[in-house]
Amino acid sequence: LYFIDFGRETFFHSKNAQIVETQLFGRSKDGQPTSIRLKIRPDGEFKTGAGQWAYVKIPGIDRVYHPFTIASASNDETVQFHIGIIAGKKDWTLRGNEWVSKSNTWTYKLYKKIRQSGKAAIPCIVRGPYADGFDDCFDSNYGGAVIIGAGTG
Repeated sequence: LYFIDFGRETFFHSKNAQIVETQLFGRSKDGQPTSIRLKIRPDGEFKTGAGQWAYVKIPGIDRVYHPFTIASASNDETVQFHIGIIAGKKDWTLRGNEWVSKSNTWTYKLYKKIRQSGKAAIPCIVRGPYADGFDDCFDSNYGGAVIIGAGTG
């Protein structure tokens, strides 16, 4: 069953893509990095809707898919993600004009990869999108809705 599901996800829901635009955000006080905005251009169609999320894998960092909420509009050509950089406030040090961290988290590795690549596109794989809006709960054929919220990472 695992291999059937893995094959289905790989062949029907995964798209090769490129990170075509990035933006780093930092604290206004000292400029310490806090988050990253990624714009990813998938190869082929990737229809998104409100409340959806997707997995992102960047082979240049590791072989693991990481889940993130999609932050772009449904009709955008790119898929946008806003990702917080996880590293302790005291882990950061300013060396010259670049922030470095003792932390070795995936988000810090992403920050380093973006700094190293400059303006070059970064290859990645996007799997999804998953979930759907719950517009059906407003349909008179249903008596109501139980809505449970949870984060994806």
